[in-house]
Amino acid sequence: MGHPADISGLSQIGHSALGGFGDGMQVMRQGEEVVSVCPVPEGDFCDGAHCLHENRPGSYRSGELIFATYLNAGLRVYDVADASSPRDIAHWIPECPPDQAAAQVNDVWVGEDHLVYVTDRVNGGVYILAPEPELSARMTAAST
Repeated sequence: MGHPADISGLSQIGHSALGGFGDGMQVMRQGEEVVSVCPVPEGDFCDGAHCLHENRPGSYRSGELIFATYLNAGLRVYDVADASSPRDIAHWIPECPPDQAAAQVNDVWVGEDHLVYVTDRVNGGVYILAPEPELSARMTAAST
């Protein structure tokens, strides 16, 4: 499994090899029971779930929003306020950097100021993203 987290009373979330999307999807568990699976990005993507922003002191923290990277499917933001029905509420996919076959959005960290930092694991470097007003408002409402 991936990274443990405390999201909406769930004991663990992370990626799992459930189904046919690359290396897996974001799966939410309560104990051994799979509570739900976040929607898989639609499109011609070859890589699965990779990394999650973790609720750590000094960073943005929420029990309702998950920021996840999906390599060439970019950054995804899931609203899991209703854990039985998670929604993909925002995404960002960079242009493919020079000299690589596809974008490789690898890591994500979200600041208390709502700025989102993502890295491309090959040539893309660090991207700093400011959420659009609707997402920023949802982040404020979902902040813990």
